[in-house]
Amino acid sequence: MWNVRKSGDGEFGSTGGAGQGPKRRTTVWIWTERLLLASGLALIVSTGAARIESILGSRAAREKFAALNSYAATASRNNGGWVHPSQEFDHAGT
Repeated sequence: MWNVRKSGDGEFGSTGGAGQGPKRRTTVWIWTERLLLASGLALIVSTGAARIESILGSRAAREKFAALNSYAATASRNNGGWVHPSQEFDHAGT
């Protein structure tokens, strides 16, 4: 029925070679752990990069907004009246 033979390194296995020995299972487990570790590290790096990009983008937007506000305040002082930044530029081109 079952033919079991002892291999040269002291491990038992089937003669058909269909079974997985303990050494093969350990190798598969190690590679699975490495794959999961690499995936986790890649996710951490991509999340960190997205956070850094978000922080830098927010800073740039705040600086742009501050520059636009200071320009609007300067323009309104020159005209004698307050001008909202969105009214400052003629978007229609007229």
